[in-house]
Amino acid sequence: MGIFSTLGIGSKKLLSSGHRVAGTVTKVSTCWWLKINTKPVRTHAMDGAIFPHMVSYTYAVNGQSYSGKRIISAYAKAPSVHAPIQVYYDESKPAHSTIKV
Repeated sequence: MGIFSTLGIGSKKLLSSGHRVAGTVTKVSTCWWLKINTKPVRTHAMDGAIFPHMVSYTYAVNGQSYSGKRIISAYAKAPSVHAPIQVYYDESKPAHSTIKV
């Protein structure tokens, strides 16, 4: 899995394909290295700063286990670890997947 799929590039095609399976969130972490400023004028470096989350998940297709990662918006509520999640995947390459939060 490359950085492009982690960032969500190409995920629209997977979301519209209709191939989905139940997955499980395995890890959620904050991307401290990717700061988003929400204020045009700040009084200090962290004033108005928000950070997106990296969600890691596992899923199985035809008995084969796979894992994936996806950065989600800082405005989206991050799922909790062990929470069920819908995983959308490419039928011809099940290792290519995305989630929608």
